[in-house]
Order: sequence, then C-alpha cells, then structure tokens
Amino acid sequence: MWSYSPIRSEQDWQDALAVYRSNRHYLRLIDPCEPTSDSVRRDLRRFPPALAPEQCHACLIKQAGETVGIIHYLTGFPDAGTAYIGLLMLHGSRQNQGLGGRIVAGFCQQMRGAGLKRLRLSVLHDNTDARRFWQKQGFAPVCRKMSAFRHAHGSRMKTVFVLEKPLEPISASSID
Repeated sequence: MWSYSPIRSEQDWQDALAVYRSNRHYLRLIDPCEPTSDSVRRDLRRFPPALAPEQCHACLIKQAGETVGIIHYLTGFPDAGTAYIGLLMLHGSRQNQGLGGRIVAGFCQQMRGAGLKRLRLSVLHDNTDARRFWQKQGFAPVCRKMSAFRHAHGSRMKTVFVLEKPLEPISASSID
C-alpha cells in the first residue's frame, strides 16, 4: 500500500526533485530547462491565491518507505464539491506497472470519503499518453482551454483538456 506524506523537509524536496528528473519527456512539454530544486519548490507551492492553506496539498507518494511519486491537489476548487489534481507524477521507474491506476482509485475513494462530489484536472493537449491514462481512470473531457505554464525563463501558453470524474457516493450495497 502507499501513503501521502506532505512535502516539508529538505529530504522531501530532494525526493520530489528526483521524481521530476525521472520525467524529462513530460517536463519538456512545458519547460525547456532541466528541473532544479528551486523550480520544483516554485511549482509545488503554486496555488490559486483565493484558497486557504488547508485546501492546498503537495505530497510525496510513498510505498514501503520509498518515494514513488508526487501528488499536488486542491480541495474545494474550483467549487466546494470538487478536488482539483494539479499534478500526479510517478517516478519514471514506477510507470507502466499499474501503480498509477491504483493510486488514482485510492485517491478517488479518499476524496469521496471527504464528501467531495467530483475530481477535475487538466491534461496538456500534446500529452496523449496522459490523456489516455486519465480517460482509462474514468475521467471525461468537459472543455478545452489555453493555460499559462510559468517557468524560470518566462511562460508558455499551452492548450489543455479539462477532464472531470464524478465521485459516486458509497452505497450500503457496495459495502457488503
């Protein structure tokens, strides 16, 4: 099983950087520069200004004490019934093993248990593998829009698909 551990210590930030560096193909879609400790901190500390700190979460995903990924999400955004996944990134060595789907299923269960009604996220238009992954997890496109991706040397406007998944309430029959 895995756990979510808030990113706090210097070692946590180094673990997050290692996950970023193992995903160069994805990162090149949004930032031409090699990830650094500072760029990872900027990225994972970026939240909409209207949100309270307790709505903003940047966590390492750990399995048997090993960092296998990162999840960055917002609760109650863009509305009270929604959790917005800003980033789910598995270490490159842990991809294509079914772990991502299991993590998403567990996260859905956790958010449903917290009373949320849906999950939302954005996927880069040119990241077809990620779009296929999220659609396989039950997310469906709700719109397409332009989004700014900021990095150390400026920003880039990119087309993204906004995907959403309703979180069905747990019924008594599904518990049996």
